[in-house]
Amino acid sequence: MAPNAQRMDGVFQGKTIAQWKEQLDDPKETARLMAAAAVGECGPKAVPALVEMLKSKDALIRYWAAMGLGKIGAEAGSAAAALAEVLDDPSECVQVNAAYALWAIGEKAKGMEALIKCAKAKSAGARLAVMNLLSLIGPEAKAALEAIQAAADVKDDDSVQDYVVRKANYDLKMLGARDSVPE
Repeated sequence: MAPNAQRMDGVFQGKTIAQWKEQLDDPKETARLMAAAAVGECGPKAVPALVEMLKSKDALIRYWAAMGLGKIGAEAGSAAAALAEVLDDPSECVQVNAAYALWAIGEKAKGMEALIKCAKAKSAGARLAVMNLLSLIGPEAKAALEAIQAAADVKDDDSVQDYVVRKANYDLKMLGARDSVPE
């Protein structure tokens, strides 16, 4: 959430969930994406809207819906089935956020299992997102040590992969693993 943004349950920056949802149909992509992110800032009352957004044809709207549910955390527990459905989303970034959201709402084993799977994503950006989310999880991410190592071991020409390796080394050190990945 932006530092000066006003938020109360069901309202963000003076707009209701319904008003933000209307903006999801705006012809301007920036307006749609801003609305998608804002719905997740409306708190627990936004859970039904976010679940509906997980069904959007637009991957970025699905991404922000999963992100919003993860931010809401345990109070979004009713979204577990919908999040599980998008673990196989065509967008690897949606999969990553859905996995983290499952973990955040209390489906810790299922969420961690999905994050470990996502650490093998084709996209270096998705692998980096996994590393960042595992850092948020902290010591409970020890179950993912092998996946962190594997994500760093991927050889590709994506410049983001260099950062994945550095991030993996940091995570391995923070989680008390002895091995690091050669940079």
